[in-house]
Amino acid sequence: MKKNYYLLLLLLSCALNFGFGQSIFSNTIDGIDPNNDNPFITGQVVDANITVSGIGRSTGITGNNATNRYNARNWNTASIDLTKYFEFTLNPNAGYEIDFISFEYTGQRSATGPTDVAFRSSVDGYSTNIGTPIITGNTIDLSGVNYQDITTAITFRIYAWNASTAAGTYSINDFTFNGVVTSLPCSTTTTWTNTGWDNGVPDINTSVILDFNYDTTDNGNINACELTINAGSTLRITDNSFVNVKNNIVADGDIILESQGAVVQIEDAATTTGTGTITVQKFTTQVNGPLEYTYWSSPVNGETIENTFGVVPTSRRFFFNAANFEDLLTEVDNTGVFNAGQDDIDDTGDAWQLATGIMAPGIGYATTVSPFLMFPTQQQFNFVGPFNNGTYQTTLVNDSGGLYNDWNFIGNPYPSAIDTDVFFTVNAGIVNNIYLWSQATAADANAQGNDGQNFSSADYAIISASGVNTAGGDLIMPNDYVPSGQGFFVEALTAGPVTFNNSMRVTGNNDQFFRNANSTNSNRQVLWLNLRSDNGVAKQIAIAHIDGATDLDDGTFYDVKVNGASAAYAKLYSTINDDSDNEYVIQCKSPSSLDLDEIIPLGFENNIDSPTIFTISIAQFEGDFYNNNEIYLKDNLLNTTHNLNASDYSFTSETGIFNSRFEIVFNNSVLSIDDNVANGNDLTISELNNGEVRLKVSNPFTIKTVEILDILGRQIYKLNGNSAVEVYNLSKLSNAAYIAKVTLSNGQTISKKAIKRQ
Repeated sequence: MKKNYYLLLLLLSCALNFGFGQSIFSNTIDGIDPNNDNPFITGQVVDANITVSGIGRSTGITGNNATNRYNARNWNTASIDLTKYFEFTLNPNAGYEIDFISFEYTGQRSATGPTDVAFRSSVDGYSTNIGTPIITGNTIDLSGVNYQDITTAITFRIYAWNASTAAGTYSINDFTFNGVVTSLPCSTTTTWTNTGWDNGVPDINTSVILDFNYDTTDNGNINACELTINAGSTLRITDNSFVNVKNNIVADGDIILESQGAVVQIEDAATTTGTGTITVQKFTTQVNGPLEYTYWSSPVNGETIENTFGVVPTSRRFFFNAANFEDLLTEVDNTGVFNAGQDDIDDTGDAWQLATGIMAPGIGYATTVSPFLMFPTQQQFNFVGPFNNGTYQTTLVNDSGGLYNDWNFIGNPYPSAIDTDVFFTVNAGIVNNIYLWSQATAADANAQGNDGQNFSSADYAIISASGVNTAGGDLIMPNDYVPSGQGFFVEALTAGPVTFNNSMRVTGNNDQFFRNANSTNSNRQVLWLNLRSDNGVAKQIAIAHIDGATDLDDGTFYDVKVNGASAAYAKLYSTINDDSDNEYVIQCKSPSSLDLDEIIPLGFENNIDSPTIFTISIAQFEGDFYNNNEIYLKDNLLNTTHNLNASDYSFTSETGIFNSRFEIVFNNSVLSIDDNVANGNDLTISELNNGEVRLKVSNPFTIKTVEILDILGRQIYKLNGNSAVEVYNLSKLSNAAYIAKVTLSNGQTISKKAIKRQ
């Protein structure tokens, strides 16, 4: 009883000193050498209704390397120096104000670091000390009148001085601004009529009434404190435009939200009511047949599967019952023979269930399109009902105990895109990656799965929590946003729940819809590679050197493994120690590993037994290292090294797994192809009579050697040449497909597939 009494006194004391509030801006400042960023923003947690700068430093001090703290040196003045400080800027969003409570921080000095510190703000031009800070950190009271009702940007600075040497360091190890962010009341009202706005163009503090039809393409985006559409009027929100409303929407008239338009409501408690009809129009991307699937999630409340997808056969509307998913066995060659192991396919075949009834917010659904369309085409589907708004939580299934990936099918519940950087921050430790379906590869009987014909899971594009994304089979790399109406898969690291809230919503970036890179890490170096084939295989991988990662497996935040069933055709992947159990579509490594001596192992798997030419190419790269150095692909099987900056690399392969065939290197000492300027179009193959074949290359090249390979990559002929046109007798080659591998006078090799018919 006595202990509870003292606890009550302590709580009352805190309330009397600092009032009631919560963290509105904080950062634990984790990672290797945060000082490399100025300002440092990684890992910060910010109230949705303010904008912040991160923690930065002035030009009077110099960043100093240290782990898990924002460190600097050059504090060696005898008194305060107004050019030497750490700083933080907080700016309430339009229509909001900040009432500050306190600032809490932890500091650390080296043995020769500064001994004195001051805390000041832009309110008085940094002329007056605030509170009594200490060098190792404490709590500073900000509840005074100067720090209440803040509606514009305010900057706080921490000054330090009296270090015994210039090398003496001082750091901020973590910090928190406590306060309350509140919504300002609507200040004015303006009405849209057939003659325009009667009281000026609205802003976020204005109550808006639409008493005449309004089109955002013709009349502009709308920011409003609250919005009313009168009966008889229609609001049309067109592609790439938005309506941003702080509070309630009353729709007694109609609202039409086009596929790439956005509606954002800021306050969690805001509602959408009225007697009018609200329609969200969404289009699939191009569909090439009636069995191609699109992943959906409803952006409105109360909509049903039957209403939105009435033209879709009832047998082609699904949700994913994660509790039924079990993956303890691997099916061998889609024959019904199983071995122990994981392949990301449901062993029991009952995870996908037919969907009916109301579409729950935050849940994913998969459907085909109308079977009566003329293909290829796009199809429109309409979601009708009040806009979803506020916080939604979706329970995840995570019951395998780590035996296999715990897949869950969820989706964006809002009529706007969501920022995945915020999504991953809110759901840290719950999910690390988003998988978007691109449906780039046709169903095939050789693809593993529970049906006679199955799709390839290589078609999933990935948005990663690390900020390194990769494309699926269509080679379209996703940005860091999930558009409205989009369903997606996540791997549950815990049972969740996964949370969606208004802090994730944005008014733009709603145009990259998948039926199927904004970086917060400025120190990263990333290489994206594409694998293609001449018969339709396509896949992308990424290798990133990024703060926080090591060269080992760091878990799914940094290292994303290839989906187990994605090798139905062929795949390229990075490896750790040539280990086939560690095949990565995204691999993050330590930045300190990247230099001219770095070797990045790549594995390759081929399950295509028909003659195929594969191509490895650079999709894109990011970072000073890649901008300043050549990128070479070493083929250990053929003992050649190819400059990927100059041209793509083509090759053939037997079926099988080749974990050590390729390497990315940056040293050209063993370069065997020095000048790559030709491409496949520069080589033509023509069949003549009597088993003869003519090979011709365009100027200025000549043919040096020709290898004729069978479909398994075995050499049948090795021939010489010395001109641009050569004729060879291939009578020993049976009537079949073959590969002509031609080495040109510049040392370059071009491979091309042909068929001998005579």
